[in-house]
Amino acid sequence: MPPGVAELLNRLDKNCIDDKPWAIRRDAVSALEVLKPEVAGMAAGSLRSIMLHDCNRRVRVAGAHALGELCTPKVFGRIPGEFAAEAVPTLARLLADPDPVVRKIAKDPFNMLREDGRTGDVSANAAPALPELIELLDDEDWRTRQSAARAFADLGSASLPACSKLAESLVDEASQVRDTAKQSFDSLVQNGCCAADLSVAVPPTAELLIAKLKGKSWKIRCSAAWTCSNGSLGSVINVCRLAEILLGDRDLRTRIVAAEMLGSCGLACLPALPELASVLQTAHDVKALRTPCMEALLLVRSEMVNVIGRAIAKNPDLEQAVAHTQFLAKKLKAESGFERDQAIKSLIQPGKSHIASVTELMRVILEPSSIDADRYDEGAAAKLATSFEAFGKFREAGMLGSLDTKGQGGTLIKTLMERACGDRHWRVRLACAEALASQAVQMKRPVDCLQHHIHGEDKALKTSAKRLKRLLEQSGAFLEPGLLAIAATEHLRHVVSKDFDPPNIVDQDLKMARNLALTSLKRMVKAQLIKDDEEFDAFIKAEEVRENREKAEKAAALRALQSAPNGGRPARRKLVVK
Repeated sequence: MPPGVAELLNRLDKNCIDDKPWAIRRDAVSALEVLKPEVAGMAAGSLRSIMLHDCNRRVRVAGAHALGELCTPKVFGRIPGEFAAEAVPTLARLLADPDPVVRKIAKDPFNMLREDGRTGDVSANAAPALPELIELLDDEDWRTRQSAARAFADLGSASLPACSKLAESLVDEASQVRDTAKQSFDSLVQNGCCAADLSVAVPPTAELLIAKLKGKSWKIRCSAAWTCSNGSLGSVINVCRLAEILLGDRDLRTRIVAAEMLGSCGLACLPALPELASVLQTAHDVKALRTPCMEALLLVRSEMVNVIGRAIAKNPDLEQAVAHTQFLAKKLKAESGFERDQAIKSLIQPGKSHIASVTELMRVILEPSSIDADRYDEGAAAKLATSFEAFGKFREAGMLGSLDTKGQGGTLIKTLMERACGDRHWRVRLACAEALASQAVQMKRPVDCLQHHIHGEDKALKTSAKRLKRLLEQSGAFLEPGLLAIAATEHLRHVVSKDFDPPNIVDQDLKMARNLALTSLKRMVKAQLIKDDEEFDAFIKAEEVRENREKAEKAAALRALQSAPNGGRPARRKLVVK
């Protein structure tokens, strides 16, 4: 080890908890950045400890700056050294530093390495930092929690395994943390890193939402209701219990109806993909059960293909990632087990092609050789086993969302109904009514699937469907979208009526509330949960007339302004010099 580095390490070994010798540590860290990266890399452990745990912000700032300088090539076009790839987890952790200066200094080299791409996949290299970032989401200081939530947006696809934990920040006690978590999810969706309906796949558990709906702050209750309206379908109808029934119920027809219900859940069925794949793998000779499972996979895959199309439209760079995923998926058909294992390891890595990886695995499962029992052979069995293993690893990594095993969906709905009727704040009542309307619309398709068999002509299927409904209700599920629609309509129609006039409400908030209520009512009408009546039609027509009148007034004012001399601006006074 060069003597200069040894001396600097001795200085860095000073007690980081004591704030007195901070200048010594700062100068030692600053001296490292002028050394060659391969030499400074010997001090990587001490440098990382200084940057992450030093109590003095000036030392952490110097450490972040030194690390950035060591990662940045001095010559244009030069490939960053090995130290740059090793420094990615530390840079990712610094993105959640409480000090904004440290975050800013660390963000520049991190983005440089991600855009450069010559040090490998930055998302994969940043994965070791995820456990620390997840722990920071539970920190006592709200600033630290906010920094951690913001860091996930900067990490991009590397943060996919942490989405379930990040979703809990949507109902954090601090409003800054809640807003940052929403922005992080929006960033992930816009960059195509996850499903457009991510909140459907990775909502907080019903138990947490129930506790937040009963909280003291009306803002937290509003956030919990908003989260319910944008997800929680899996908890409400208990997708976890459906998956258990599909795998191990004694009645074949009950398992068939359960498979059809899972397919009708859409993206909320993502966490149950391993169970669907397992049925295809183990029951390859039971055609009556394989068919509804394959149809369920087809329904989910079609929704995910639409998601990929929307993501590519927003971010054309995703097209190359999808093409690479399709290339890897072809290796799943290889005869060599080693090649298949390597393909699985590549597919389950967090990346922009995450959704495409899931759809390609579904495509492998749905190939004719896997579907047709007459063509089922050892090759088809190997492909199914490979896909099943990949789905299991996806869910273990948290990239398919998580199954809510508590079975408190019915309690969640009852809490929403209580708050929609009796909460003290009008915003909470409106948010809960919107959540009920949204849940009724999302729940309608799987419940209709169940009701179709309950009221069908096949007596055996009718009995099995009734039994399935009873099993789900006993497990805490809620399966009455009509009741939700009635409860939501009662409050929403009150909001759009002239009688709605809460105290101390401004005109802008009143207009917003009525627009939100009207939108929810239209969604339920479109889903055929409620019917139009004369009063509702008259109100919609009155709103359309009012909106058209406002647009005409604005257009007339704009034309008058444009036709005025000098564009409506006062003429400039000429300066006369005597």
